Amino acid sequence: MTSTGLGWGLGVGRIGAILGPFIGGLLIDMELTLQQNFMAFALPSLLAAVCLFFVNPRLAAS
Repeated sequence: MTSTGLGWGLGVGRIGAILGPFIGGLLIDMELTLQQNFMAFALPSLLAAVCLFFVNPRLAAS
């Protein structure tokens, strides 16, 4: 179970490492302001934090 979770985590991280610079380049190409660029990267992080808030720690430990 642990190795499956670790594999999925590494896979998702690798996808993020590939798409992050690509999306950053697209945002720079769109000539958005610095605040808009910051919000474009902050909102997915905030969404992930909210999703983690709803994870039941008792179920995650078992």
